[in-house]
Amino acid sequence: MLQSSLGTRAGPRDEPVSYPVKWPGRAYRASEAVGVNARSTVPAEFGALLRRLRSAAELSQEELAERARMSVDAIGQLERGRRRAPQRETVDLLLIALRPNDEDRAALLAAAARARVRTAQSPFGAEAASRHNLPAQLTDLIGREGVVAEIHALLADARLVTLVGAGGIGKTRAALEVAAQEVDHWPDGVWFVELAPVGDAALVAGTIALALGAVQQLNETAMETLLRHVKQKQMLLLVDNCEHLIDEVAQIAERLLRERPHVKLLATSRELLRVAGERVYPMPSLDDSSAALLFEKRARAADPAFALANRDATIIVDICRRLDGMPLAIELAAARVRTLALPQLARKLDERFAVLRGGNRTALPRQQTMQALIDWSYDLLAPQEQRFFRRFAVFAGGCSLDAAAAVCSDPGDDAFDLLASLVDKSLVVAHNGADEQGYALLESMRAYAMHKLDTSGERDAISRRHVEYIACLVDVLRPHTRTSAREALSLEIENVRAALSWCANSGDALDLGARILAHTSVLYTQRLYGEYVERSQYFLEHADGIDPALLAGIWLGIARRAIGVPALDAAERAIALLEKAEDRSVTVVRAHLKRAKALAEQCRISEALEANMRVMQLRDELCPQDAGTLASIHHQRGYMLGQMHDDAAARREYETAAAIYDSIGDRNGAAYMRCNIGDCYYREGDAQTAIRLTRENLSVFRELRNWDGEAFLLCNLAEFDIVSGDLIAAAQDIAAAVDAAQRLESGTWLAATAFAAAGLAAHAGDLRAAARLLGYVRSWKTERAYYEAGDLRLQTAIEELLETGLDHDERELLESEGANLPETAVVDVILNVAMSS
Repeated sequence: MLQSSLGTRAGPRDEPVSYPVKWPGRAYRASEAVGVNARSTVPAEFGALLRRLRSAAELSQEELAERARMSVDAIGQLERGRRRAPQRETVDLLLIALRPNDEDRAALLAAAARARVRTAQSPFGAEAASRHNLPAQLTDLIGREGVVAEIHALLADARLVTLVGAGGIGKTRAALEVAAQEVDHWPDGVWFVELAPVGDAALVAGTIALALGAVQQLNETAMETLLRHVKQKQMLLLVDNCEHLIDEVAQIAERLLRERPHVKLLATSRELLRVAGERVYPMPSLDDSSAALLFEKRARAADPAFALANRDATIIVDICRRLDGMPLAIELAAARVRTLALPQLARKLDERFAVLRGGNRTALPRQQTMQALIDWSYDLLAPQEQRFFRRFAVFAGGCSLDAAAAVCSDPGDDAFDLLASLVDKSLVVAHNGADEQGYALLESMRAYAMHKLDTSGERDAISRRHVEYIACLVDVLRPHTRTSAREALSLEIENVRAALSWCANSGDALDLGARILAHTSVLYTQRLYGEYVERSQYFLEHADGIDPALLAGIWLGIARRAIGVPALDAAERAIALLEKAEDRSVTVVRAHLKRAKALAEQCRISEALEANMRVMQLRDELCPQDAGTLASIHHQRGYMLGQMHDDAAARREYETAAAIYDSIGDRNGAAYMRCNIGDCYYREGDAQTAIRLTRENLSVFRELRNWDGEAFLLCNLAEFDIVSGDLIAAAQDIAAAVDAAQRLESGTWLAATAFAAAGLAAHAGDLRAAARLLGYVRSWKTERAYYEAGDLRLQTAIEELLETGLDHDERELLESEGANLPETAVVDVILNVAMSS
């Protein structure tokens, strides 16, 4: 392997070394002519064999690259013999992707082994080895093929490339791999300069000169020695760990680039050099598969007895995700498998910095534990930056610049400059949002910052600032439409959760917590309804210390995501509290609106229509300019008329609501109304119009990322398809609907999907499955006192098929079985129906 054949410092090597051909985009020199043939280290037999195996597997280069987690360019270069001898890790990935028989597997392994032997024995290796001082790499580089190729491409076009990223993300390792592959391109070599041990900026130029073997002359400064030594030389300098000496390194780099045109620089730093012509490469974290592979390799190295069972794979992926895909953190965690089982290790990550220690004893002290690694960066910060960084830990899901300024700044601070500095130093990650830049901490950085915040004694004060900011934010979003408020709040869900948890734990912020919870109920979609109820419990248990209007808001939030009897109970509790508080806000209208809907869901139509008229009166009295509420009233009236089977009248109400939603720019509300209009057409016998309208608006919901709406429409589509006789389309819609229900963790949409699947099963002749699913749906609705008139057409068809096709006693038994099925078993039945239809 290439890395194991390299020495540790400048000077002759015991073993010769071969390097790859020049990278695309670099000018070809006549002096390389002999080296090109010698460096074609992947022999024709390997490239030809790889190509033959790929063709036999009927894979294109693109398909093989995707399966093997490699770049298309890498596959092409291997097949053409233009890459260095493949590492064993690369061959393993190819074998997994190709799945050859034993004979071809052995042949490919043997060809790769012969290529590596020829690489080590190349007569040009000794010459190359005298032109670098790159340290030997004792382990494979995993998951960085694309990164290495991208850095090569940047070097082909720029004279200074800086790899930036957090400590432990693998900047140095990737840079060394790039440097090793560049040696043959540079007549005067590739030279590695390690700045981490250097503590004095005045020593930087001398350190670089010493690495190059330059001899300082009398009355000559170190910078003059360096410039003299590299004059007329064509070389690449790899300058590693620049962050603590950034100003001095930047000045030296600027002079080298200006005065020595044949020198290029590759730098690693947690902060940009900010030199003219600098090209910056932000080092990415490892993807899930590469991170898991790295963990497994290092775990086996730490403990040869380590064996990966199938059940452990998901634990490893979870561990690697929690470690942000950072190679050093993964390696430190993997080393712990000697003493901790994987489930224990996953649990221990809550004590992150106690676990992530015990690295390579020969590594620099700052690289032996994650805490020491981040200490290195933290200690380089100015006091203002340290304070801002540790306070930033209260943001659980990242934040905007305004949020960071409100929570982390003191009077006189320039929040933008402080945040920008932390981003430049790779301590804070910036990411592009839809309208503005967002900022966040990697999980390891946040754990470290939180520890610093705890020890500073500021945590309670800064947490309260955070909670107050979130409370103000949700107040600002209250007047927005439900869709726009949900979209805005969805970006803050982790911060909302953190704020609510602090309020519950602190014990002296009840009103603040209740205010946030009451005003964020729109955020807690069907998938998160259980979480909303659970969080509500604490505040409802401490009702005596909370404003009744806020408690009403919490009950209304519960009502919004419940149906039937539970929804009616929650809405009426909210109304009673609002009356007690003499509240005259729009919340009163919304509580009565939800009460009317809950009555209709129980088929108490006359009461529901009366309640709907009361809502219209309250709206005219309390919020006459609120068009969204007016649209909701018409929407609800259409629903009630549909329950009465007056579909033409229902359609007119939905059309009125859709026009109002269009006028205020609420695409989500308008799409719902048009789907309801389609449902009316379906009940009137025009299934094709219903299908057309539903499919048109399904694309709107997907564009708006309304997963509840997507599940709703997929269930409707399946029903329409069944009645239209298109069972194949129905099966596809049901499979998609059950997937959506599972993603949302929604019992409501699972029940709706189960009903559609019962219809599909009955029409496809699987009456036993239909009876079980119908039993489940009936039990679910009975428990909630829920009624839906739209079910009747398909319901009648199912009933008739079961009545004629099953014995009465058998049917009762099957429906009883279905009523007692757990949700996981219902999913299995639904999927079996969809796959077999």
